[in-house]
Amino acid sequence: MRDMQMKRQKGFSLIELMVVAAVFTIITGAVFTVLIVAEQRYKVESEILNSFNGANVAMDQITRDIHQAGYPPANSYAAGVPQNFTSNLTALPFAWPSVNGYPAATCTMGGGTCGAFPSNFDIIVEENPDPSAPGASVQWIRYQLPAGSHTLLRAMTPKVNAAPGGQTNQVLAPYLDGVMNNASAAEMAAIKQYYPNMFPGNAQVPIFTYICDTAAGPAPCTVANGPLDIREVQITLIVQTSAPDMRNRMPRIVTLTGQAERFNPNK
Repeated sequence: MRDMQMKRQKGFSLIELMVVAAVFTIITGAVFTVLIVAEQRYKVESEILNSFNGANVAMDQITRDIHQAGYPPANSYAAGVPQNFTSNLTALPFAWPSVNGYPAATCTMGGGTCGAFPSNFDIIVEENPDPSAPGASVQWIRYQLPAGSHTLLRAMTPKVNAAPGGQTNQVLAPYLDGVMNNASAAEMAAIKQYYPNMFPGNAQVPIFTYICDTAAGPAPCTVANGPLDIREVQITLIVQTSAPDMRNRMPRIVTLTGQAERFNPNK
């Protein structure tokens, strides 16, 4: 009787163990595959979110700088305190290329004589970011998207009696990556496969579009206007992340638009 009970106590066969091991391996592999894909997707989505958040921050900062441009104007000082626009204590809203002694040499916009800036991809504003601070002076703040580059640059340097372009060139630094406003023809064609309404007329999209004060009211700036006439700057940022969508390999692009008006006197 005892021998019979012992004979009935059987273990798993080799085949059964192999089947269990195979099933366990398949299930474990599937779980790890899902986890790896989820981790990769999280990294990509985090990168996309960071990129778009950076674009939002850049848009807010550019808008804020333009709102504050031109402060403090010369007429904010008490009578008898001599000030002129070459001083580091007073600000014009928008700077333009000039030799030393800026702003003695003026220029005209919209294809006129201003040259490098104010332009579609280059702008310099003047402002005192912290006028209450002892010894604080007016700063030149520049935003530039160089031709052939998709990194928006920013510079901030004290205003001096010299040419704004030369002074700000020395301190331009990367500010926002993936700015596609100045995309090449090949880049536009690749983007328009997924975003057909982007880049109307297959033309680059200006970051900065200027509205000037005219006798008839605000209107797009022309060769009849100079930088002192600028009333409003319309801002457009087309930003592409470095990583495409994981599901369809589609490029991830967002367009941000803003409108910034000069609040301070221009003359």
